Amino acid sequence: MQYAKNHYDLVEINPAATNWIERQKNLKASLIMQHKPELLGQRKDIPKPDFHNEESVKNFLNEMEIRNKLIDQMPDNVIPMDFHLYEIKIGEDLMEIEVDYTWNIFGISYSGNKSVIKRFKKIARDLYCYYGVSEEDIKNRTKRYSSLVTELSS
Repeated sequence: MQYAKNHYDLVEINPAATNWIERQKNLKASLIMQHKPELLGQRKDIPKPDFHNEESVKNFLNEMEIRNKLIDQMPDNVIPMDFHLYEIKIGEDLMEIEVDYTWNIFGISYSGNKSVIKRFKKIARDLYCYYGVSEEDIKNRTKRYSSLVTELSS
């Protein structure tokens, strides 16, 4: 991320910050669901509820909460990560760049007013192009590859 730090007012978020903890926790859960679902036992596949039945929805939400607690309690070595969260602020508007170097994950999100969004889109395009994709990403049509294609076509 040195390129981004040198070209933009990019700040790395402290791992003790609430947004860092929440993003890392969500990524950990996603990685466990994708790569080690067997660790979740019967909760790896929670069937969707009948949205017309209040009890079914309550049971679904309860099962999701139990699964999230189970994931939270798993040690970090179950899914080793090298997670980093960066941000660029322009006034009240925000761009976040989520990176995990172990899993080769690179994602960008942003929000703000129309003129700032235009600047963020240019920065996002630049970062996606600079950090690019590997041959393996292209061959396997990974999320990283899809993100680049989406960014370049917008």
